[in-house]
Amino acid sequence: MTPLSKIEFEIIEGVFHDGLGTFAELALANRLIELARLDQAPFNLSNSEAKIRDAMSRLPSGHKSRAIFEREKANVSDGAVRGAAELLIKVKPANLTGVRHCKCRSL
Repeated sequence: MTPLSKIEFEIIEGVFHDGLGTFAELALANRLIELARLDQAPFNLSNSEAKIRDAMSRLPSGHKSRAIFEREKANVSDGAVRGAAELLIKVKPANLTGVRHCKCRSL
């Protein structure tokens, strides 16, 4: 196994966390849509999941960060489930009518 340089790892980690951040936003949005029984299609997670997979595939097969990255994604998924439920409780008696997600553009 060829070790990664610190810079190579930081690039991979950056790509992973970029994908994970979007995955977290959309997973929470999708759970809100589901729990609030909104008549709204769920957001597509495939691009963020592909970015996560791509980053992980760049790691050597035995690299310890593979397991760490998997745990981080699982924690985000679990957090989206709990977070959506808590948010809907906090907004009561109001009802959620829709969920929007927008991509920010760099200036």
